[in-house]
Amino acid sequence: MGVSLGFRDMLLRRVHDIMGSISTLLSVKPFAMSDISNTTFDYIFIGGGTAGLPTAARLAELSPTLSILVLEAGKNVSSNPDTRIPGSYPQNLGNPEFDWAFSSTPQSHAGGRPVYLPRGKSLGGTSNLNFMQVNRANIEEYNTFADFGINGWGWKDLLLYFKKYENLTASQKSQDQAHVTVNSSVHGTDGPVDVTYPIEITAAQDYFFQAMNELGVPSNPDSSSGDNRGVWTSTCAIDPTTATRVSADTAYLKLNGSNLHIMTEARVSRILFKTSQKGEVVADEVEFIQDGKVVRAKATKEVILSAGAYQTPQILELSGIGDPAILAKYGISSVVDLPTVGKNLQEHIYVSTTFELKPSYTSWDVLRDPVVAAAEFQKYETDKTGKLTTVPFAFAFISPDELWDKQEVSDIKKKLGTSDSETPFTHKMSDIQKNWLSSVPFVEIMWIGYFMPSNVKAEPDAGKNYYSLAACLEHPLSQGTVHIQSANVTENPVIDPQFFAKDLDMDIILDGIKYCRKVAETKALAEITVGEVAPGDNIQSNTDLREYAKSNFSPVFHPIGTAAMLPKELGGVVDAHLRVYGTANLRVVDASILPLHFTAHPMATLYAIAEKAAEMIAKAA
Repeated sequence: MGVSLGFRDMLLRRVHDIMGSISTLLSVKPFAMSDISNTTFDYIFIGGGTAGLPTAARLAELSPTLSILVLEAGKNVSSNPDTRIPGSYPQNLGNPEFDWAFSSTPQSHAGGRPVYLPRGKSLGGTSNLNFMQVNRANIEEYNTFADFGINGWGWKDLLLYFKKYENLTASQKSQDQAHVTVNSSVHGTDGPVDVTYPIEITAAQDYFFQAMNELGVPSNPDSSSGDNRGVWTSTCAIDPTTATRVSADTAYLKLNGSNLHIMTEARVSRILFKTSQKGEVVADEVEFIQDGKVVRAKATKEVILSAGAYQTPQILELSGIGDPAILAKYGISSVVDLPTVGKNLQEHIYVSTTFELKPSYTSWDVLRDPVVAAAEFQKYETDKTGKLTTVPFAFAFISPDELWDKQEVSDIKKKLGTSDSETPFTHKMSDIQKNWLSSVPFVEIMWIGYFMPSNVKAEPDAGKNYYSLAACLEHPLSQGTVHIQSANVTENPVIDPQFFAKDLDMDIILDGIKYCRKVAETKALAEITVGEVAPGDNIQSNTDLREYAKSNFSPVFHPIGTAAMLPKELGGVVDAHLRVYGTANLRVVDASILPLHFTAHPMATLYAIAEKAAEMIAKAA
């Protein structure tokens, strides 16, 4: 649901007014290409996205005498109305101006479908592309780092940094309508990232809370407290005053360190290494392409790679770090033999069920009507209210004992870790997930306040309103790969997520779809629902539901794991200090370091990782 295109000019003018000071800030310290080629920096960051830019900006603040360069392949889109106005968020996806719009290989376990894989392509990265949800996983999940032998990254370690980035504004009115009670002990109120609860919530969403309560799923007063079980409304990265998206660029460049230098539209092609007198592999220069010219910049201290779960392994391999057999195919000399680079790709996936609302209830589908869209824009422009101020989501994270009976839980435990292809890491992962079955949710039910298309029904009926319930797989067992297909950085990596390679992933998704139907059949939602639109009454058997899932599933756009922070013997690419094994001064700071998926949308965790990484790097300077 976007704002009608006829209002684009008005939106553009208004957003330029709102964001003018940020746009000025972003242009404070640009470097011309000729300047870069003759300049040496202490630190060079590859990628100015959700993790890289916050790390660089905070490091610049902590170490004001050190020079820091950020190389970002995308543009500065801080004033683009599609990124700033929250209600315009669907228009972001697929827009080549700020979406890499990757595609997977045909998925052999999903009918041969290639799957769309968006990633942010701008200063601010995917924080300019995502759905602005700011939430956290459970204490047990963060503490899993220690179970893998990685210390310093547990819940207590990260809580300080969750609070450090956050500036929460939550009026009593916003808490009441969102069904939350803020636990002030776990939130920050003076960080750079403004977060708040949705300004607009429809009456229909309240029925979702009633339905979950009816099924015995309690309301969670503050899911950021380390226990996200239950039904809740998430905080959002939205400025409560201007009602605009808050992204890594608009948030962290407010720190405005004079030693921070940013170059956009600079695509890094590789890292060049030298050997120190001690025999160490040292990241020395970063090569990048801008305006068709190849340029190099020198780093005297460290290079920090923050290109994301798809492009971080690509750049590592192009630089000679990875499986020597893969590198040799493309004429790349091996610098560090690290065969797990690009492995362990994990992604949340979901399948939607969609229901028609009774005529007396509305959803975000009303924005399809240009007249309604005009009225909503007027509300947004004059008093920062209405549907354009927010995104229409709520969440229910279902405990295993709420989704399955004891026998079903026992059966799932037996299926975990029964693969012939087990490695020491996947064996450990299976043991951890077996323990999680006592309390950690495996399925998320997402309330979506509008029509979701499917192969059953591609478009909504004019004048009708809908809601959708998405069953999301939180702990996928299927693991994919990301590898280069050329020595040329402009050729996208080959991304094979291996969706549904493990049968248990499909089994859990099917249980989630059935649970969504159960939610819609509650007394609460039956009161406002005309009927199920998709999958529809004709799709009931497991066989038919399985085919529906294969044809209609989507990733939640949360890829992780391709440069995992693990002990090397478990397949790690980086250590607990984020350093790439076998190198002296190359670190990775992005979602690729997360070894195991967790029950949260990852932006909040990435901001916390960035804050911790900045302190870690500053202390080592």
